[in-house]
Amino acid sequence: MGTMLQGFDLSLDDFQGLEGCNEVLNVTRPDVVTAIHAEYLAAGADCIETNTFGANLAALGEYDIPDRIAELAGAGARLARAAADAASADRPRYVLGIEPTTNTVTVGPHEALAVRRIDGIRPTWAEAEVLGSWRGLVQVRAHGAALPAWIEGRTESITVLLDDATHGIAPGQAVVCYDGDRVVGSATIAATAR
Repeated sequence: MGTMLQGFDLSLDDFQGLEGCNEVLNVTRPDVVTAIHAEYLAAGADCIETNTFGANLAALGEYDIPDRIAELAGAGARLARAAADAASADRPRYVLGIEPTTNTVTVGPHEALAVRRIDGIRPTWAEAEVLGSWRGLVQVRAHGAALPAWIEGRTESITVLLDDATHGIAPGQAVVCYDGDRVVGSATIAATAR
């Protein structure tokens, strides 16, 4: 994806002033990202990857926009899925989910890429540590819905089991735990699972 992007005449405005932050193009120039997906699919590719390799805490933190991980990753996934669907008249086409920290590749339908388990590290508690299992709500995106879940609190980590699988959750994001509308604590997402 990155090499293909270099073939387009992109301005600093296309990158919202963040030169080299290719993930921003998912929202500013979806036409370019979609054209690249279409080119791979027209050449016969059955699998394409999203334009989200740098949609993680480390990479977007360098641009001072780590709060945009879910927005940019979600936009990249939607563009790839739409391109694959548009090219799927004669056979199925797939979007690959690639976890950059472990190089794990997931191939499958949209449902197979949903997350039900979140493992968080370095929990920070609002008051006293809340250890053991309890029902609560969790929020990952700043403006996202609070999701019902079972939460297992430990001194060095937390595990969240969501009632319903969801998309757009990735390592590096923060998970905030609630008891009703009261913040109990938060942690950095280290891993997710289906």
